[in-house]
Amino acid sequence: MRLLQSSRGLLTIAMRVALALAFLSAVADRFGFLGPPGTPGVTWGNFANFLSYSASVNSFAPSMLQLPLAITATILEISLGVLLLVGLLTRYAAVAASLLLLLFAAAMTISLGLKPVLDYSVLSAMCGALFLAAEDRFPLSVDALLTFEFGDLHGSNAHERSNANDECDSQPQARWSGNARL
Repeated sequence: MRLLQSSRGLLTIAMRVALALAFLSAVADRFGFLGPPGTPGVTWGNFANFLSYSASVNSFAPSMLQLPLAITATILEISLGVLLLVGLLTRYAAVAASLLLLLFAAAMTISLGLKPVLDYSVLSAMCGALFLAAEDRFPLSVDALLTFEFGDLHGSNAHERSNANDECDSQPQARWSGNARL
C-alpha cells in the first residue's frame, strides 16, 4: 500500500508539471519566446498569429469578442500554468484547468470538428486535470508546505492532520508530502 501511495504522489507531480508546461509553452509560443513564425516547432511565433488561430477556434463568437477571448485564454493559461507548476491552490487550479480545456474542446469541435480535439489530446489533458483535482495530496508543492506549516486550511481532517504532524516531527521530509486540501 505504501508503494501505491508514493506512486500516486509521483503521478501527481508529473501531472501538475505536464499540465503547467503545456499551458506555459503555448503562451511562450504566442509571445514569440520560442522563435519567430516559421521556426521549426513554433506554431504561432507572435500574438497576431495566435489571434488568427483563436478566431478560427471561436468562429461562432462575434468578432468584437475575438480579442477578449484570446486575452482571457492567455491570462488563464499563464495563471493556471504558474499555479500548477509551483503547486499552489492545486485542486482549484486543476478544476479550472479542466473547465478551460473542456471549453477549448467544445469550441474546437464546433468550429473545426472533433478530429483536432483528438489529435491535440485536449480531452486527455482535461482528464489529467480532473485526476489531479481528485487527489488529496500534492507532494513537492507550495500546498504541501502550507499544510505542514498551518494545517488543513479548510479545517477538515483534524485527526489526519494530527497524525501527519506527529509523523513530521520524526521525518522532516514529510513537509513536502503534506495532505493539502486546497
